[in-house]
Amino acid sequence: MADPEIYATVAYDAEIPTEFHWPGKMVVRRAGRLNAISFLTKNFLAFVLNENRAVEWMMNQLILPLPEPLQVQQGQSIAVQFGYSAGGPLEHLQQAVHVGEQAMQLSVRHAA
Repeated sequence: MADPEIYATVAYDAEIPTEFHWPGKMVVRRAGRLNAISFLTKNFLAFVLNENRAVEWMMNQLILPLPEPLQVQQGQSIAVQFGYSAGGPLEHLQQAVHVGEQAMQLSVRHAA
């Protein structure tokens, strides 16, 4: 329903983060019922510089259902917020996903 957003980049030649947090907004591309958030992981295995391309490996998609579905309209901006510890239980991520008004309220509280 929305374009993918990059929430983290991990480079193996730098310190690997143990915490990931993302407050952001996503623009709805198609009206409907938003009932889950999808997480994608893309690995870059190699960069072929002389061909200006990368060898990529897409891992399995993680889909987390939202506690309350939202009706959304095309072009609507939806606030999304989540955070998790690397290697932590999926339940912690599930509890940390906030979408819509709930995410906007959390962002305002954290900014104050």
